[in-house]
Amino acid sequence: MKRIALLLCCLLFLIACQEQTTHQTTSLAGAASASCSSDNATPTTSGNRALFSIGKQSFFTTDLSAEAQDAIYTAQQQAYQKVSAIAQEHALKVVLSKKAGKFKANAPLPPLADLLTLPTPNEKELKKFFDANKHRLPPEATYEQMKGQIQNYLKGQQMGAIFKQQVEEMKKSQGFQLHLAAPLSPSINIKTAAYPTRGDSSSKVKVIEVSDYLCPHCQHAHHEVQEIVKKYGDKIQLTQINFSLRPNGLSGTFVRGALCTQKLAPKKFWEYHKLAFAMAEAKPKTDQEQKTYMAILQDGKSAAAVTKIATLATHLKISPAKFESCIKDPKIAARVVAIGDQLSKLGIRGTPLFIVNNKKLAGGAHQLEEAIKKAL
Repeated sequence: MKRIALLLCCLLFLIACQEQTTHQTTSLAGAASASCSSDNATPTTSGNRALFSIGKQSFFTTDLSAEAQDAIYTAQQQAYQKVSAIAQEHALKVVLSKKAGKFKANAPLPPLADLLTLPTPNEKELKKFFDANKHRLPPEATYEQMKGQIQNYLKGQQMGAIFKQQVEEMKKSQGFQLHLAAPLSPSINIKTAAYPTRGDSSSKVKVIEVSDYLCPHCQHAHHEVQEIVKKYGDKIQLTQINFSLRPNGLSGTFVRGALCTQKLAPKKFWEYHKLAFAMAEAKPKTDQEQKTYMAILQDGKSAAAVTKIATLATHLKISPAKFESCIKDPKIAARVVAIGDQLSKLGIRGTPLFIVNNKKLAGGAHQLEEAIKKAL
């Protein structure tokens, strides 16, 4: 039983780690949704149609709470992505089976795996993946134990990448268009005065980023956002909201550090933001460092966790004593929880999340630039 539990734990860490370098998933549906585009479809909304009625009183989507509106949008978006994936997969089967001379009218189409040439990860690739992610795995995990899961995961990733590539090729060479209207995102109004903001306040495009320093997707998105900010400069205004998914863990300590930087040296926030992500992404170099990291990951209020984050004060030229004292302040810890509660009431429960001119993006940073271009 212990070995099974270990493998399950390892697998969860493995998937979480791999997510920081890709937006694809192991399924074709996931791969399709990652590449879905509504360029040829008009977003839909319920318009003047009532959602439900009680007696003679009708209720519209806009009458619901922000949390309920977001829940409906999320459900609609998930359905849209699934239907899009099914349609793209079927279309690709038609195109590829015709090319292979296997298409027969009114006959079942061959499995997509039979129509695509899929490479098998070699030993070197498997070992490289394990070594790159070992720092996030429990010390007891071995390569032999994880080899099968790694192989299946990488094969799924390769399948997703090839599927996405083939769909893009189908759009160019076959004129493929997806005639499916995407759902319209509800408005999300967040008062940003209390959060760090950079860029021109009069800019036409207002971007809000919600992220967690320990979220693998956020770590990946951080680098993309920096490039976007560099590229568009004062054409956009960026507000950063640090949302801890685990307030009592190391995640919460990182956010407390961000809040303390705002309090003690507001102009140093963006420097802290960069340093915090760099620290969060750093790999433990020794087994002892790995054990320490695993211990403070869950207990963010431990002395080791506080000391780890407090070391950033020196780089920021903030008094280490004041910085550490601030991180330990119960009011700062309460503020971390309050931010999470505020966002949850708006239907925000995951990271990273981007809001452009009060509209939540369905995708991550890879869709942010497209949204900015449309808004300019």
